[in-house]
Order: sequence, then C-alpha cells, then structure tokens
Amino acid sequence: MLRSRLWNTWELGAEFLRWEVATAIAGALLGINPFDEPNVQESKDRTGRLLDGFVKTRELTTPPPTAASELMLASGVTATSMPEAIERFLDEVRLGGYLALLAFADPVPEVDSRLREARRLLLERLGVATTLGYGPRYLHSIGQLYKGGPPGGAFLLVVVEPRGDLPIPEAAYTFRTLFLAQAFGDYQALADRGKPVLLLRITGDPVHGLDWLLQHLVTAAAR
Repeated sequence: MLRSRLWNTWELGAEFLRWEVATAIAGALLGINPFDEPNVQESKDRTGRLLDGFVKTRELTTPPPTAASELMLASGVTATSMPEAIERFLDEVRLGGYLALLAFADPVPEVDSRLREARRLLLERLGVATTLGYGPRYLHSIGQLYKGGPPGGAFLLVVVEPRGDLPIPEAAYTFRTLFLAQAFGDYQALADRGKPVLLLRITGDPVHGLDWLLQHLVTAAAR
C-alpha cells in the first residue's frame, strides 16, 4: 500500500497530475491506450438512442417490466415472479466471479445504508467478491471493466425513480428522463453482451422498496 500525505489543499491538484502521468506511463508499458473506453461509449450510444426515441414519441422505451406492488422487474432470466427472478439471478453468480450492485439512486443515508447491507449480505451468503457503485457516475470509472473486462461478473441494477424533476435548458427532455435513459442504456449494454443482469425498478418509496429487496435477498441467498 502506498500512502501519500498532503500538507495542504493546494497539493491536491499536483496529486491528480501525478496519477494522470502514472496512468499514461503504465498504459505505454502495457501497450494499451488507458483513455480508450469503447464500452463506455457503447452505453452512451444506447442512452442517446433512447433519448432520441423519447424526443420523437414522448415515451421512454424501457426493458419489459413485470409489475408487482411498487416495484417493477426487467431481467435477462425467465421467471414468473420477482422472488423467483432474484433466486435465478443469484444462481448465475459463479464462484471465482463477482457481483456488482449498481444503484441509480440518491445516496441519502437511509438509501445508502440499505444498499450497503445488501452488499454485505450478498458477500456473506454467496462467498464472492461484491462491489457497490452509484450510477450514472460508475459508468465513467469501472463501467468499462464491467462490459469489456473478463467474464465472471453478475450485475444487479437497482433503479430508484426520481420523485422530482427539473428541465434541462435547450433539451427536449428532463433530468429525470436522462437519468432513467442512462440506467436503461447500461442495462441493455450488459444484457446484449450476455452478462447475467437483473434490473429492479423502484417506483414508490425507496426505503420500502429496498427493505423488500433485502428481505428477498436474504431468502434467495440462503437456498
């Protein structure tokens, strides 16, 4: 482990520069372009097509949902109910692989604590590495690895629909529509690559929806 002490906030900019240069040097030694992220662009392209469709029809194309209570499910697995879909999805998580919990949600404490608990439960019950990341920001950090990296990953997308909305100046869609398009676009990118992926869409109270998810994760992971 490398530790670097910064003596004042002005040194933070120099630290950014240090690791930018280190990334470029490492890429040259490995013979790769570390700034080339083709699969990140893939998600952006899908998001763009969803937004173009929304502008024309005023409807956002979403993965086929199955309604149940305040939650809706879209998944790459065939199931008759959400608990069954969760169970089948967890069956796809392989030993030696990893499970990424990808949350398109406002990381307020009551949401973040439940997502962290879900990650902990999955780690303990499945015995595989787990990660937790918030969208859309993870798309520009580890998103390239998820889609273009080695096989072995399984992806649980939890999309909490925003209750409020704001217009985007000079755009024909709002921030809420953009947010959902980014989530659905990344889901499509993962699904099209044959990755085990499950999308849970919470349309009501996020705390209620996440409590429901925790309950069913405990049940499914224990089998």
